[in-house]
Amino acid sequence: MRKLIVYLGFVTLLLNTGACSLFLTEEEYDLLRVQREMRSVNHRIEKITKSIELLAQAVRQHTISISQLTVQKDAIHTALKDQLNADWKKAISTANHKDYDQAISLFKTIQKDYPDSNRSAIAAIWLLHLKEKSRAVPLQVVQHKPKVRQKPLMRSNARPSGKLSQAGKFYYPARDLYREHKYEKAIELLEQLVYQFPQSRLADNAYYWKGECQYSMNQYYAAKDTFEHIVSNYQKGNKFIAALLKAGYSYHALGDYQNARSYFLRIINTYPDSPAAQKAQRKLDQMPLSEQPLLEDSEEELLEPMDMQVELGIVANKI
Repeated sequence: MRKLIVYLGFVTLLLNTGACSLFLTEEEYDLLRVQREMRSVNHRIEKITKSIELLAQAVRQHTISISQLTVQKDAIHTALKDQLNADWKKAISTANHKDYDQAISLFKTIQKDYPDSNRSAIAAIWLLHLKEKSRAVPLQVVQHKPKVRQKPLMRSNARPSGKLSQAGKFYYPARDLYREHKYEKAIELLEQLVYQFPQSRLADNAYYWKGECQYSMNQYYAAKDTFEHIVSNYQKGNKFIAALLKAGYSYHALGDYQNARSYFLRIINTYPDSPAAQKAQRKLDQMPLSEQPLLEDSEEELLEPMDMQVELGIVANKI
């Protein structure tokens, strides 16, 4: 029995080491070799399959994580946008209530917290003019409204006389300086005109061209105040409709779309057949339906100041 066991162990060893080829034909030996190789390949396939399953599981987990992060990102973006809109409305409301120091602080916060927003650039404009406004010493302005009286038309080649001629010494050089883009010097002359001749028939014109100078220098906040002064005090003047339009333009440039829309609608409803109404409508078409600004700034079609009276169809009795 012991010999039989030893013999069987020896045969098994020969089979495992391939020495059995001494007792097999060539075809049988090739078959055994192929079977061994197939077992090795199957073992490798099993390992690769397990690796692929592990990778697929990891990919699924990462996909879920990416989806969750996307949802979180969208939620954060929406929250930041809502917060920006709330901060923006508060800053503009504070500025309109003439609390300049608080408004300056709010606009600085907007610039700091939202540096990549298009509101940051508009906030810089607000800051510039709010700082000027907070330092400015108010001019002596006559508060009572001028008496309303019929004004005779002047032909374009007629020369003004009397007080109008005295005011014209400031007005006409200032208008020439405006054409030469020397806006600050023009403003100095126009301010002297309204200070020395507050009841002159050129007073509203002087305020209007002062506003145009400020607007041309991107001083939209100051321009807005000047145009609104005309709207409040010179309703019968020939610059009234033009001042309404440019006040809307100034608010639009400042990003205050609610007030800009109010001025444009006022022109359209009150003067529907005027060229100013057409321009106000085009400006409205560029604006969003809500009070929020567009994501991308659209190109504005600005009304040229020198063509204002011609396009409004008003007799230029003061030029």
